[in-house]
Amino acid sequence: MKQQPPRSSKSVQVSRREALKVFGAGSLGLLLASCASGTPGPNLQTTAAPSTGGSSGKTQIRYWTFFGSGEPDNPRAQSQGMILDAFRKANPDIEVVEEVIPWNELHTQLIQSAAANRAPDVTRQLDQYVGLLARSGAIIPVDEFLSGWSEDQKKDFVYPWEDTVIDGKKYGFRQSVRVANLNFYRPDLFKEAGYDAPPLTVDAFTEAVKAITKGPVVGFAMPFSKADNINRFMQTVPSLYWSLGSDLVDPITGKSTFHGDAGVQIIQWFQDLVYVHKVMPVGVTTMDSEAVNQMFQAGTLTSNWHHSSQWSEWISLARENKLATTTLPNFSGGPTPASTEGGWTLQMSKGAKKDAAGKLIEFFHSKEAELMDAQVAGELPTRQTTLQDPFFQTEDFARPRAWLEYLRQNGHPATTIKIEHREELANILAGLYPFAESERAE
Repeated sequence: MKQQPPRSSKSVQVSRREALKVFGAGSLGLLLASCASGTPGPNLQTTAAPSTGGSSGKTQIRYWTFFGSGEPDNPRAQSQGMILDAFRKANPDIEVVEEVIPWNELHTQLIQSAAANRAPDVTRQLDQYVGLLARSGAIIPVDEFLSGWSEDQKKDFVYPWEDTVIDGKKYGFRQSVRVANLNFYRPDLFKEAGYDAPPLTVDAFTEAVKAITKGPVVGFAMPFSKADNINRFMQTVPSLYWSLGSDLVDPITGKSTFHGDAGVQIIQWFQDLVYVHKVMPVGVTTMDSEAVNQMFQAGTLTSNWHHSSQWSEWISLARENKLATTTLPNFSGGPTPASTEGGWTLQMSKGAKKDAAGKLIEFFHSKEAELMDAQVAGELPTRQTTLQDPFFQTEDFARPRAWLEYLRQNGHPATTIKIEHREELANILAGLYPFAESERAE
């Protein structure tokens, strides 16, 4: 292993005072009061067509998804179709009507349809919108179905139970699990620079990606574009705050903490990667996630922090020994807490036929359904009991099994999905990145 030279002390300093200057400290309470009540959405109609009455003797429920079951060349769609068919067979008295909504419109359409009393019974939603939907009244808690659950049943889930708990109430379940903060890296490029794998302390990782950054090859990049609400940062970087005993927003009080000592240290490191170490290009302030992904696939980016579901899209690189994963580096060198943000959840909507909707949500988390999802779509199951199936003990599942073990040992609630004004916070954090350069130019 190559010896690590000392980190440069030359730096553009970021203070807590400078961070607050970006937007004004007085606005924090209004912006980030994560425990406050929300305001219902506008009274508009959804573009999804209303379903007709159910067949004679059957209870009809509507299910919103962002892909149609059985779509060609879409393993997740094929798995979804198999799961719904199995549910219909097991519940002949329930008719499920599938309605397809574009993925990026699901949350807004649901708020509108709930305000118009036209919401579906069950819907898939990105976890980052669970808090928004709960506080708008578009989705309802599922606590009444959990009254008889034991602690062991709750602990059966491989992700933290609190992930979908908003203001003390449980709002649905994850459809599958994503470990959101993995370090995808190019082992071939690390080996060329004399490293077996990315180091797990920030200082050592910095020296490694400095050594790799040559010509068109960039050692590491974090996309900071406001165009996609710096979603990669919001999914992966909070775990660095957790490792330092901090967070973007205090989950108890709702007060901002991203500008505290931990936040200054983290943002300073990203800025140093550009202005001191010359690893990340200044252009990361305009790069979105897709641009960084394209660099990685092209072999001009060596380390790319991403969620576990991305593995299946890049599997061809793995076959060429150009793809591997490890945990993120952090400032202490200990295990970085695992983040599960960025995945899809199953919610019960306002006005749902609760019994039938509850059965469908529960079936999605049955061993039968999760096994289908894993075998056909490569999804990670949400329950420990599912993982007892022999399929998950095979060599083909070794890497996902390691991801889940990392999550089991180092799990942490996905606290950023609880932030009420999450998009506004993302814009603020994106503004912090180039701030030091503008100060330097004055």
